Amino acid sequence: MTGKVAGNSVEVLLAAVIVLASALVLIPERSAALTPHAPIQIFGNAGFNATNGVTGGSGTPSDPFIMEGWEITTFESAIQIRDTDAYFILRNITALTPSPPMMDIGLLDFHNVSNGRVEYCNVTGGDMAIFAWDISNISIVHNNMSAFFYSVVQIEAAVDSIISDNVLSGSAEGIDVTWSNSVSITRNRFLNQGLGISLVDSTNSTISNNAFDVGGIVLRGDALGHYNTMTITVDNLVAGLPIYYYKNCTDFIFDNIPMAQLIVANCTGVLAANLTTTKVHAGIALAYVDNGVVRNNTIWNVSYGVILDRVSDVVLTANNFTQTGDSTYSTFSRNLTFTNNRCDVAWTGFDLWRVDPSVSITNNVFLNNSYGVFTYIVLNVTVDSNKFITTRPNSPEPVCSCRGLTQHYRRSPPVAHPQAPWE
Repeated sequence: MTGKVAGNSVEVLLAAVIVLASALVLIPERSAALTPHAPIQIFGNAGFNATNGVTGGSGTPSDPFIMEGWEITTFESAIQIRDTDAYFILRNITALTPSPPMMDIGLLDFHNVSNGRVEYCNVTGGDMAIFAWDISNISIVHNNMSAFFYSVVQIEAAVDSIISDNVLSGSAEGIDVTWSNSVSITRNRFLNQGLGISLVDSTNSTISNNAFDVGGIVLRGDALGHYNTMTITVDNLVAGLPIYYYKNCTDFIFDNIPMAQLIVANCTGVLAANLTTTKVHAGIALAYVDNGVVRNNTIWNVSYGVILDRVSDVVLTANNFTQTGDSTYSTFSRNLTFTNNRCDVAWTGFDLWRVDPSVSITNNVFLNNSYGVFTYIVLNVTVDSNKFITTRPNSPEPVCSCRGLTQHYRRSPPVAHPQAPWE
């Protein structure tokens, strides 16, 4: 794809997206009266029986086993299913734990399972509401789910599975998908979670028409296919603003457009300019990008302002970062330039891991950061003519922590400033 995206050219599209997304109302089916049941453990297809809560069906595609109408309160997994390929449906089940004593298991816990469906269930508590790994042809639809600690839904090593029309709340993450292929995540509602959807080391998956209060979407991986084989549509909204995803493009300009997040993968000649973003996990993410400029953006109250993964010849200039975890986080990249940026109240201004052969960090302002610059195994880094400032009493000067092979580091002298107005 070659082209330019400008503010005026997307106004009509953005309005249409917001109108369509506002029609998304997820109302799970009303639960009938439930019957208390002990926790259920199914190991192999023979475990689908009346003792383990099966109320009907024979396990075929046209007549799946049905488990429904149960209420299970437990301090462990409510339902564990292992090593099965019979067709089954969990329907209208409430699984609840009143406190979080479990370790790395879900209230609904699946391992080496195929051909299942979880629908119209209420799953509350646990480290995770649903933990599923080594699965295929699993659908998780029309459920209300929350968790105490990790992801509400954590999926590992999944193939051809669907997560749609759910309401997710609590926990640090909504849906975490790892080492998976062909997973569809659509029409879900995420309530007040730090990170909505995380796809890690996964391929050929679809994210569409999801609504987030905060957080949004993050892609992570160590291969090109983990970034440029996804379908992520513009009807994914954070607080009513769209998430934009572009891949396999050249000479791409994204300038002055209302947005929640921008994700760009496998592109050459990228400009991201005059953008504002807040309350997302990562404001701007570039992966496998050559020759990019990130300029004059305002990014605040995010975990990561800009993520640079395996990019080369990228310049960040004249950006304003406020209240971020890392203003910029970069891994496995080449030839980066940071100049005339301002990083206020961040854990780290520029956090750089395994970047070579050169990094230039000049004429930036770092105010009240724990670290202005942090490097690890970075070759030939220049840190010069920056201002490292702290106005906090008894706070160390937030300068450069440069680890690994570095050269040409010269710390600028500290600057005395009056107390900041928010102190």
